[in-house]
Amino acid sequence: VGLTADGTLLAQAWPTSIELTVPDGPSFEEADDATSRYVARDEHPFPYCFVCGTAREPGDGMRLFAGPVEHRDIVATPWVPDDTLTSGSLVPPEFVWAALDCPAFFGSCIHTQPIPSVLGEISGRIDGDVHVGERYVVIGWRLGKEGRKEFVASAIYGEEGDLVAVSKATWINVRV
Repeated sequence: VGLTADGTLLAQAWPTSIELTVPDGPSFEEADDATSRYVARDEHPFPYCFVCGTAREPGDGMRLFAGPVEHRDIVATPWVPDDTLTSGSLVPPEFVWAALDCPAFFGSCIHTQPIPSVLGEISGRIDGDVHVGERYVVIGWRLGKEGRKEFVASAIYGEEGDLVAVSKATWINVRV
């Protein structure tokens, strides 16, 4: 399936499966604490990003600020979806995919300032529903690096520690 605009291919999607060992998720409180170490808090490469932009006000974007979890090689952020994402109680899948996006990237720069990068490819699956007002933890971690490509992963955990969604992605460092 392809998405085009004015005859130009913008994106493609196809069914796939992923094999991934997912780390245990931290508690909601540990994820909340990790946001205080968000490496892009003071200098963000894309401050108006809908998912992780620091220039967004509450209610205007998702504001997922994934920071390093102490003594682990993951980043984490708490997420309580609000009613700005939907008119019902169920969060649409496009916002679940969005929540998987940026925290994965920040898993590649746990202890360094992020290099401006863009998403090259993402694959994953959504295993459960995400509801407005419920507490979730989103994590990201690095899988590897090859030149300007960062290979990363992310996961969303529900209140009881159940895995709700998981993804693998390739991010490309932009030459500036």
